[in-house]
Amino acid sequence: MKPFSTILFVLLLACIPAIGAGAVEPYIWEDRDGVVHISDDPPASPATVKEIIEQPSPAPRAGNSSSGRHTDFLIENGIKYRVVNNYARWVSLLYEEKDFTALEKHIDGLLKANNEAKSCELYHLYTNLAELHPDLAGNRQQQVLDEWCGRSPDSHIPWLVRGWFLISRAWEIRTARPAKDVPPEAWPRFRAKLREALSDLEKARSVYRYDPNVSCFLITVAMGLSSPRERMEEYFHNGIAIWPWHGPLYSAKLLYLMPKWHGSLPEMFAFAEACLALSEQYPSVGFVMLEALNEIDKKNQEKEIFCEKGAWNMTHQVLTNFFTRYPDDLRRRFYYAYYAYKAKQFNIAAEQFGIIGDRWMGDTCWSSLSRYNRSRAFAYYKKGEDLLWKKNQGTKAIDCFQRALQYNPTANAWYGLGMAYWHDAARQEDTALLKRVEESLEKALLITPDHEPAQKQLGNIRDTLRRVAADG
Repeated sequence: MKPFSTILFVLLLACIPAIGAGAVEPYIWEDRDGVVHISDDPPASPATVKEIIEQPSPAPRAGNSSSGRHTDFLIENGIKYRVVNNYARWVSLLYEEKDFTALEKHIDGLLKANNEAKSCELYHLYTNLAELHPDLAGNRQQQVLDEWCGRSPDSHIPWLVRGWFLISRAWEIRTARPAKDVPPEAWPRFRAKLREALSDLEKARSVYRYDPNVSCFLITVAMGLSSPRERMEEYFHNGIAIWPWHGPLYSAKLLYLMPKWHGSLPEMFAFAEACLALSEQYPSVGFVMLEALNEIDKKNQEKEIFCEKGAWNMTHQVLTNFFTRYPDDLRRRFYYAYYAYKAKQFNIAAEQFGIIGDRWMGDTCWSSLSRYNRSRAFAYYKKGEDLLWKKNQGTKAIDCFQRALQYNPTANAWYGLGMAYWHDAARQEDTALLKRVEESLEKALLITPDHEPAQKQLGNIRDTLRRVAADG
């Protein structure tokens, strides 16, 4: 390889564009369910931001599994993801094998662990067992739960699970629409189903008084039945007397206090602030403040709450405090990446995505693996953009753009990779890298033929290659 001439080297540096000025940044918005969307096209109008529901993404392929219906891994974009805390195997154990004894034994073990780290997993196990499973034919789910209650009447577990199942049925009748849009004929059926749930949960509590999830689910019933505030407080205090660190209890009370249910913004934030103070002792309780901020963020059409310095500082404090004590908690790691992403703290988000690696949990704040991958790709893209202009960071920038392409190959990511190669070519005086620039820009245009920055810089790099050839 012949070295660049000094004149050509200066010309090359002068024509390298700033990626931030040239790249077409995707639009990012969030729908009412908290799903983050990324698109090259804007939302229909500013008034509908956070209300747009994206078309369903193709389902990831399931890998082979020796466990029947559930899968141990998923494949997305050619990447194999290990499914962690796969509750599907317990769902299969309940509804297909009907091994009630094994399930009760597993849950008893989680209860006896009696610690903050395990308590959230127990809650999620219950809700996964009891949520509506449309793949179960007819009333099979109800029938299996009835059989479980009949065979284990002295265990609180089947009564608790059937209670949450009945709550899920009630909300299926009511739907998630605002109260004013619920059909009048749905209300009596909704309340009747909640009263059935109340009966089961009270039975669970009479059998065993030391599972705080009973109180947690009773708060949801109280919310749906518009029970007096005193009833909700009674359930809440019964629960925290058992496990004062149990985050889902605090989340259930926060939901009750939201303006859309039976509280107000001042009441909601007063409770969230109390949870924030308590998080010094019980770190998981601090996530309630993030839920309160997230609720405001979803309702606000103009402001991105988590991007405000005060909100992000508070969010980062909660997350740092939690992971100082529980560095191996994978579930909350997904939330760390999510909130950092929402706050546009892309370097931090990319770091969290890196820690998570190619693992997947299906019941976190990320609604699908496809959306998670697009967000992860964009975080790496933004990190690469940030590194591009820092001294001696070209190799790291190239790595970030390559990761972005691995998780979601877009024209912007190819464009960024081309610019990173161009910077490295100039710094290293390496003509071989210029062909990589050209190849990357060509691939960007294969995806988006009218990508103007790539069109412009492809012309520039070809001019540069001709100069290099003439100089050599």
